[in-house]
Amino acid sequence: MVLDGDFDPHPEACAYLKWLQHGAGRSPGTARTYGSRVAAYLTWAETSSIDWRRPSLDQLADLVRWLHRGGRNGTDITPRSPGYVNLGLTAIGGFLRFCALHGKVPTEVADRLSEPRFLRDLPQGFDPGESGNRVVRRSMLRMKAPIKPPKFLDTGQQEAVVKGTRNIRDRFLVELLFGTGLRVGEACGLHRQDMHFLPSSVPLGCRFTGPHVHVVRRDRNSNGALAKSLIPRTIPVSPQLARLYADYQQERWAVLAETEESAFVFVNLYRAPLGLPLRPDTVEELFERLSREAGVKVTPHTCRHTFATRLVRAGVDRDVVQALLGHVSPTSTAIYTHADWSDLRAAVDAVGHSRREAGAR
Repeated sequence: MVLDGDFDPHPEACAYLKWLQHGAGRSPGTARTYGSRVAAYLTWAETSSIDWRRPSLDQLADLVRWLHRGGRNGTDITPRSPGYVNLGLTAIGGFLRFCALHGKVPTEVADRLSEPRFLRDLPQGFDPGESGNRVVRRSMLRMKAPIKPPKFLDTGQQEAVVKGTRNIRDRFLVELLFGTGLRVGEACGLHRQDMHFLPSSVPLGCRFTGPHVHVVRRDRNSNGALAKSLIPRTIPVSPQLARLYADYQQERWAVLAETEESAFVFVNLYRAPLGLPLRPDTVEELFERLSREAGVKVTPHTCRHTFATRLVRAGVDRDVVQALLGHVSPTSTAIYTHADWSDLRAAVDAVGHSRREAGAR
């Protein structure tokens, strides 16, 4: 929900966030993130005495500077990085286009946010279709932002995070995220029927062998968890993770006993109301504590980045990585093919070694 200066719900902004979840099928977390950026836009318009429905291109350029610098005097909001500003402009542009479709904003306002661009060189994963269309809409307002590889944890950092868990449920949750690359909404949305951890799942009507997890999108989860992808996918898991799940089941039964009714995998065991499914924001709170105790910033999505990076560095084919992560486009997977300092050092050392060998001959 976005509130106006009188602490009343902003009708257009709230309608946009509602549409994101129930019309566009976005997760509550995505809607919450977009909501904060739309709120920043409305704040900028009010403090700048600008009608948010009719900003000019020059005024929108001032918005970019306002977001980047942290307000007019650097004190109104937290200064934002170029990458964050660009993501914010995406949310704001979507909001204004939504309002234009409903007659709340002049059509020309939405049109001036982007311009047609002909693609001379097609990016990886781009499909021009049978017509060969190479024209896309490009944002008119963007900051130059360096492409940063996603943050991931080394083995020692991952072990420190796991060590910070205080019960079997939390350890299984953390190990599951590190071992499968699930998004937090996907993990919280898992049902017990999705966990096929027997040597053979044929009696369950499943054709996949070995322990694995089925990731299925369910739009009516009571905890608001939502799988991002509309396409179901199946992820193999290690025998160690399967054993840890069995330990968690015993812990769960010891706490809930005969009151057990929830179909969800992850439920409240140590706070009221017992037995209700964990919410994604509760998992985020868990990772905030784990970050403090491990001395390293980690979020559920850091686990996903760590899983993907290790797959790539182990030489796993990119198509396989894409399937495991549930990426629709290979472009999304390409960000994990980055090099760190150890890769650069090894490459230079390899060249030097080959020259020494050639000289010795």
